[in-house]
Amino acid sequence: RTHKTVKRTAPQSLLLLNGKGTIQQSGFCAERVDEIAGLDSVTAVQNAYRMAYGRSPTPGEQQNAEKFLKETTEELQEISRPAGSSQEHKTILEKAKKSAMTDLCQMLLNSNEFLYIE
Repeated sequence: RTHKTVKRTAPQSLLLLNGKGTIQQSGFCAERVDEIAGLDSVTAVQNAYRMAYGRSPTPGEQQNAEKFLKETTEELQEISRPAGSSQEHKTILEKAKKSAMTDLCQMLLNSNEFLYIE
């Protein structure tokens, strides 16, 4: 009986991490989460975990993911801060929140839990 060891090479890992397909799927995941949860980060994190892993996040995962979304949204807002109207500020906030959720989904899709069956 032979046993084949499955290994990922560095180029495979980088392609999975930053590849067009992964980024596209992360965007689809974020859009779906937004459809279900809107901009409520608690519900959004719970739904993202259910979509990626088929389970709810642990309390620690929930807390870390919410913190990530908050900090990433703030950073993206700061980078994109317009000098214009309050409507522009609202649009920037919504885009920043959606981008942060896309980043969270990308992290979930690149995790060992998503990639490997136990």
